[in-house]
Amino acid sequence: MGSNYTPAIKRGHIQRLFIPGFLHNDLPHLIWNVFVLAAVGSNAEYYLGTIGYGGLLGASILLGNTFTGAFKSHACFQSVGASPAIMGILAFEIIWAVFNFRKMGLSKWLYLLYFGTIFLTTIMGTFVSGYLFDFWGHLAGFIAGICIT
Repeated sequence: MGSNYTPAIKRGHIQRLFIPGFLHNDLPHLIWNVFVLAAVGSNAEYYLGTIGYGGLLGASILLGNTFTGAFKSHACFQSVGASPAIMGILAFEIIWAVFNFRKMGLSKWLYLLYFGTIFLTTIMGTFVSGYLFDFWGHLAGFIAGICIT
């Protein structure tokens, strides 16, 4: 009904490049995405401001779903979720940490542990779960985060 589905996008349903970022497969998927967005998103929004943060989320979702539509274009594949946006935020967080590492004091180790765990969990889920996770959406969301940052 609103997932990233290439045959529908080719028929002119371009809203399917953005709407899937707000849809989820099930309750655990929604809970995980909300948790990660709240955990990593608050720092990103603080430094980017509300408009910059919204731009980061929007660009990550749009590019992630565009890559998925281009590279997973067979008729059986559909995707939903905020993962491209999360990957965009993680890209911002990594770049932010690199540029501010010396100023962070002792909190830098906790920061690295926390965000590193979330990043590795997302990356491992992408590669280990195979077809269940949207590799191209994750990758493109991360690339969008780097470009926006």
